[in-house]
Amino acid sequence: AAGFAMLRRVSWAGCGRWLRAHGLEALLVTAIIAFGAFLRVYRIDEYPPPGGLAQDEGLTGAASSLIARDPGFRPQPIHPISYYYVTGYAAQLFGDDVLTLRLVHVATGVALLPAFYLLARLLLGSWPALAVTFLLAVSRWYVNASRLMYNWMHVSLFEVLAVLGLVLGLRTRHPGPFALTGWALAEGLKGYVTFRVVLIAIVLYLAWKAVGDRRDLRANLTNLGVLVLTFGLFAAPYIANVIRTPY
Repeated sequence: AAGFAMLRRVSWAGCGRWLRAHGLEALLVTAIIAFGAFLRVYRIDEYPPPGGLAQDEGLTGAASSLIARDPGFRPQPIHPISYYYVTGYAAQLFGDDVLTLRLVHVATGVALLPAFYLLARLLLGSWPALAVTFLLAVSRWYVNASRLMYNWMHVSLFEVLAVLGLVLGLRTRHPGPFALTGWALAEGLKGYVTFRVVLIAIVLYLAWKAVGDRRDLRANLTNLGVLVLTFGLFAAPYIANVIRTPY
């Protein structure tokens, strides 16, 4: 409901009216997300086998354990810092075991589904968005990757949130979505080295907008400043760490 409110820039009362008018769509979205969550948690304690770990899972588990037990530990900048800290805090709260850490990854995989749907609905419309979200929810590759602690999977969520915020911001000219983009870009940058490609793509897109649609870009100059400021605030510790510890 909050997502639909964002899309329309309406109040909660207006969101309720939207849900009443689009009840079937909301029901289908909920069913797709619930089914996707089921596929990711079904027999998660049995498969993948708890006694076996992929290489990335071992690295994630080791870093998470060190974060949970040693407040002074800092992962190297080349590692997915944002992801390690989330799993480290989960280990502190719920226990330092394979199942707990995998459930954190499952939650990230499930969270991608509504974000992806909102982006697809903005770009494609309701029925195509439902179709592609369903395909993502049942994708064998994505289901399996969501059940393992591969430290590059969570950046998909940050990538979708970054693009969603930018599309929403350019359409509504509201600073909130631009702040979302800045935060998502910073967290994605801290999450995996190859996320730098997403930063380059965003910059190139904005450069293209500056050439092809200057009026729209000028109308959002303040909002773009919010994007840059938010990115700088959240990315500054990571950038400082890279400068101190180059790799």
